[in-house]
Amino acid sequence: MEISIIIPVYNDPVGIETTLNALTSQIGVDDIMYEILVVDNNSSDNTPNIIQKYEEKYPELVTFLTETEIQSSYAARNKGIEHSSGDFLAFIDADIWVDNYWVREAHDYLYETTADYVGCRVNLCTPSDSLGIVGKYNQLTGFPIEYYVQDLNYAPTAALLVKSTVINRVGGFDARLISGGDKVFGKIVAEAGFEQDYCERLEVCHPTRNSARSMLNKAVRIGRGKTQIANLYPNYADQGGILTLRNYLPPNPYMMKQRANKRQTNNSIPFSFIYLFGVIYKYTRILGMWYEYLNQKI
Repeated sequence: MEISIIIPVYNDPVGIETTLNALTSQIGVDDIMYEILVVDNNSSDNTPNIIQKYEEKYPELVTFLTETEIQSSYAARNKGIEHSSGDFLAFIDADIWVDNYWVREAHDYLYETTADYVGCRVNLCTPSDSLGIVGKYNQLTGFPIEYYVQDLNYAPTAALLVKSTVINRVGGFDARLISGGDKVFGKIVAEAGFEQDYCERLEVCHPTRNSARSMLNKAVRIGRGKTQIANLYPNYADQGGILTLRNYLPPNPYMMKQRANKRQTNNSIPFSFIYLFGVIYKYTRILGMWYEYLNQKI
């Protein structure tokens, strides 16, 4: 097997159908041996039925796995790793969609590059032309993958390619982490001496989060993950702990405005509204940090 595509999913029947439809409709892959491993993380809705439908339709391509013992996307990815047989592993989120030549392009790039660990370009996409405040903020702040790889030594698992030799050396993801496991994994890979790279042409589309509830739940999860990393991997933690004063300063409005102008995300929505949501998002993330910190103390 050449490429094993690993997709964790939890309660997202629409997202996983979108992703599987894209990955089973690839063009120019007749000479490529690849597999799609979908790992359901104990979903309570129609998600397993969607996966089973694709497994039955594409039995030689799609494998339906489950991870029910640990509620963690990283545990689900590890389950996929255990059952993979590819020389390369591709980690993709359940709501990602790709063009019809993505597997072909990924295959060709992986065989031409010397890199062991490759972050792909992630575009935040929306099916509609108009976004609300939350969606605009999500577009403004989302996925600067090139910066992550080159400056921080990691890429999000939304779209990450890794040689199996990397996994054989450093292992998989830390399933104890609720967020930030991709950051820890990337830094461990870098410290082990593996070559990391960013590939602009390997592009995936990730839907914007358009509801305040979804974004703020994400903020809490990220905050909790930051505290967990500070406890489990202090060398990889962000500068300044939970009691560092500068962490409580509001976002820099000038920098956010510059980014908004560069990405053209403010359009018809006043920048002040987007900035206000950014303030709410940051302090919600801090609440997540404190929630996890107090849980560890109890």
